[in-house]
Amino acid sequence: MSLAPLTARAQDEKKQTTSGENMEDDLYATGDEKINNSWGFNVQISTSGFVLGGIRNIKMAPYTYLSTELNMFWVKGKNELVDYLGNTINAETILILPLTFQVKRRVLGESLTNTFRPFILAGAGGVYGWYIDGDLSRSELPADHKSSQFTWSAIAGFGADFGKPGLSSYGMDVKYQIMRFGNHLGERKNFDNLQIGFHMNF
Repeated sequence: MSLAPLTARAQDEKKQTTSGENMEDDLYATGDEKINNSWGFNVQISTSGFVLGGIRNIKMAPYTYLSTELNMFWVKGKNELVDYLGNTINAETILILPLTFQVKRRVLGESLTNTFRPFILAGAGGVYGWYIDGDLSRSELPADHKSSQFTWSAIAGFGADFGKPGLSSYGMDVKYQIMRFGNHLGERKNFDNLQIGFHMNF
């Protein structure tokens, strides 16, 4: 029995294996080309409360994305405290809905591994604020208090995405948001806050 057919088949299998490995290497080497539009969600812990929302990322150019976020922001009261018995004092129930448009720019894209993708971002958008309830009676709130209002916000920050390009990825970020209402919403107008969060894109 001739060994030539077996040798030829082994060489073909080796070429196919090598080709597959090269293709996987290309996924890393051309990381940005594998990252396209995506949906996602984010969870943020803020100096003013808790944020949960959805994200839509649209690729505008290499390393550059337009990121649209619609969040639900549960805000704690201005002077809210928890006593030693676990009771909440000076509580306020405020829901804020920011719709934010951000430009997200990946940095050091050609000098770092594609599984670690740092970025900077900046954006602005509209905000709806709704004062639901609080420990203070309506007569005790500031005279210009309004239970529902619209305003604008601006945001900037930095972070990093992790994971193989072209697949679901996750990341963390730190952002500062400027958000101020024209009238008091509860006991305050100023809702500027620092956020530290987690997001996932798929």
